[in-house]
Amino acid sequence: MPMILRMSRSALVEAFTTLGTFVPKDTGIPVRMSHRDGLLTLASLAAEADIPADGDWPKRLRLTLYNAAAYAEKLPPDDPVTMTFDGAHIAIGPTLIRAAIDADDVEPAPLTVGMDTLDLLTAISRYGRARVVASAGVRLVENAEYELESAVEEAAPHFEKIGIARRDLMAAMRAWFRERVKAGR
Repeated sequence: MPMILRMSRSALVEAFTTLGTFVPKDTGIPVRMSHRDGLLTLASLAAEADIPADGDWPKRLRLTLYNAAAYAEKLPPDDPVTMTFDGAHIAIGPTLIRAAIDADDVEPAPLTVGMDTLDLLTAISRYGRARVVASAGVRLVENAEYELESAVEEAAPHFEKIGIARRDLMAAMRAWFRERVKAGR
């Protein structure tokens, strides 16, 4: 899905200037970028700027700006300015800024309250770890993963006696969770 926004050049210049106001030029500013309800938001720890913008930008991005005011000077003279994202860089005219989709920008998995370890591990297999973390939180996911690793660690010596290594036992457990998902459990 292409990510393209159009906005006022002067508003983008003002946003870059605002972000760079409180930070030395040679210091990188971690910035979170999102677009919602017609506003592009650029937020750092020290400042935030909202810019009216039209287009499609469904993901939140993370980037680091060095000398943010310098980006304002490099903007093309066009008004409105077009901003695109190719999966690795934000492009504003000839200027490229390295960026990445925010790791937290995932759709939460549809989980129920009070899931036990077995259900959480099955959900990780069904929806992926990031989606389950977005729903249940990192602590519950890490606890469930720890319980699985502990159980495998405890059982491993018994299986090693018959030639099954710990890594093979863990692989078998992960395959078992995939089978649970296929079976609709």
